[in-house]
Amino acid sequence: MSADLLSHYYRLIAENKEKIKRLNEAKTKLSEYKEELAGHYNLFYQPELSDDTWSGQLAEGFETIRKSLQVSYNELKGTKFTNIFISITAKISELQIQIVYYQNCIEAILAAMREEENTKI
Repeated sequence: MSADLLSHYYRLIAENKEKIKRLNEAKTKLSEYKEELAGHYNLFYQPELSDDTWSGQLAEGFETIRKSLQVSYNELKGTKFTNIFISITAKISELQIQIVYYQNCIEAILAAMREEENTKI
């Protein structure tokens, strides 16, 4: 029975370590995407609209859409990315706490097994 429990806890630890690895990889990839996104900010101002290049109702509609996209871009680049990073970091911390708990369970089982062996002698 104890061997089954040990196996179970070791499996849970391995699963959590794999989840942590994947979450860290996701954080790295998201950081890359955030940097890439930041590099495209200047594209909001292209093409430049002036009275000489483009004016009228279509130009005003284009400018309205551009400003709306800028607001969404700023939200994504700022708060949305930040919230995602916070969520990932919190999940990693939760998994690490679970790993410590499982390790403590393993230590308790091993100690009980040693105690049982000592009482048999």
